[in-house]
Amino acid sequence: MNSTCLTRILVVLLCAITHCSCSGLSYAKMRRAGHLQPTADKGLVLIYWRKELLNDSSGGMDFKIYANDQMLSKNMRRGAFYSWLATPGQYFLSSRGRVTPGAMLSAFYASGYNSNPIRALIGSRKHNTSLTVKPMHTNFIEMAWPFPGHEQIMMEMKPEAGEQRIQRCRWIGSR
Repeated sequence: MNSTCLTRILVVLLCAITHCSCSGLSYAKMRRAGHLQPTADKGLVLIYWRKELLNDSSGGMDFKIYANDQMLSKNMRRGAFYSWLATPGQYFLSSRGRVTPGAMLSAFYASGYNSNPIRALIGSRKHNTSLTVKPMHTNFIEMAWPFPGHEQIMMEMKPEAGEQRIQRCRWIGSR
């Protein structure tokens, strides 16, 4: 095994180790217990980020999530979901990433040992998606890894797809 291959293996292992796993209840358990329901006067918004190691090279980033410039969550990370009972209306969801040591190492390695991509990972807060909340309705918002030059990291999913894709995520809080 040459040193380049060994280095890549070590980087992947370090990135996996340095990223904390979520410790809350799973979506499936919370849903079965009846904790995630919209109400007659509010809609339920579920923001989630699936933990798919092979599809997600985030290597330890987490995000602050905002709705109309009000912070909802400061620690959105892979494998997590956030629930929000929202007053009906139009919202603009945005986020800002925080680079953890694992993400810095991953970006540094992926760039061929050039530090410029690290600055691209941090980024500035941007409006990522708009959302219309209705009473008695659940909106599923899926987060994805923000590749440099790819600004949309949140997208609204159809309820059937969102329900399927959020199953293994763990709850990190609500508002």
